[in-house]
Amino acid sequence: MATNETVKNLLDEMLRIENEVSLLREERKDILDRFKSEVDIKSFKAALQVAKIKMKIDHQDEFEQILDVVDKAL
Repeated sequence: MATNETVKNLLDEMLRIENEVSLLREERKDILDRFKSEVDIKSFKAALQVAKIKMKIDHQDEFEQILDVVDKAL
């Protein structure tokens, strides 16, 4: 059974991480705000998402072929 001190330590660590995540989200928002007059942020986010997906694909040629067919069909 966990001791009170263990639970307190876990809580402290979780709260620290939640605070860091919150700070990083705020920083991300500030960065996007700073560039929004120079870059279409919506397009940038979509391109970033596609690039991340493409990094995970083993068969790039087949992916591009399928994507081309889907693009034309839509």
